[in-house]
Amino acid sequence: MKTKLLVVIFMLIISFFAKAEKTYRRDHDVCRYKGELIDIDLKTSEQYSVSEDDEYGEIVFLKHKDKLTRVDLRDMGMGRYRMLKLYNDYCPKLLAIPTKDDEIAFFFMKDNRPFTDLLMVFFYNTKTNESELVSTYMPVKGALSKDKKIYFKTSKNVEVKYGTTTINGQKYNYMERPLEPWVSFDGKNFKLDLDLSREKFEYKDLLKKAHWSTVTDYKNATISIAVNPTLKKQCISLNQSEWVCN
Repeated sequence: MKTKLLVVIFMLIISFFAKAEKTYRRDHDVCRYKGELIDIDLKTSEQYSVSEDDEYGEIVFLKHKDKLTRVDLRDMGMGRYRMLKLYNDYCPKLLAIPTKDDEIAFFFMKDNRPFTDLLMVFFYNTKTNESELVSTYMPVKGALSKDKKIYFKTSKNVEVKYGTTTINGQKYNYMERPLEPWVSFDGKNFKLDLDLSREKFEYKDLLKKAHWSTVTDYKNATISIAVNPTLKKQCISLNQSEWVCN
């Protein structure tokens, strides 16, 4: 009788953990690095979700050769994540870049709604099967890959300011908002990239390269845009420097 009871308890424990481990796929990609396949599943413990949460999960299952690595992305049991998608030389969907010998980085976004999602870097070593998830705490709204680097379009969750100012004796209405420059990542370091920021800047024709010398920190840079409809003039100021008008 005692033996049967122990068997029943054991089966109940096994059943509990089997149910607790049940996960559901939210996204999937198969990457190739140094001729080896890396199968990546992003899963969640929630069977159903609303449509805007369809691509978010909490657990990564990474299969490489015969090794299956399970990584819970949550911080203190909190957080949802999605794949940052951009076709590249290593994955058809998930953004990736080599970082050093035998190591590759995959990029995920942490749910930060209603604000912009935060960039996360998932490092994986193909020799040791060790992995590490690193938060950049950087809101990112876009990415591109070129010249063996990845570039991220930063975002700022800061309130826009409005007011009036006088430029060359004339009254202008202005708006001040965060500048959202591009940041590069070469596999080791993140760095403010002024060249790409200038190239992608919507008012680049108004500013010369020298005007960008005030931009040294992507986190705190601002742009002010002033307009005078009567004069049909527009002026730009980076980091509250001198106004440059058309």
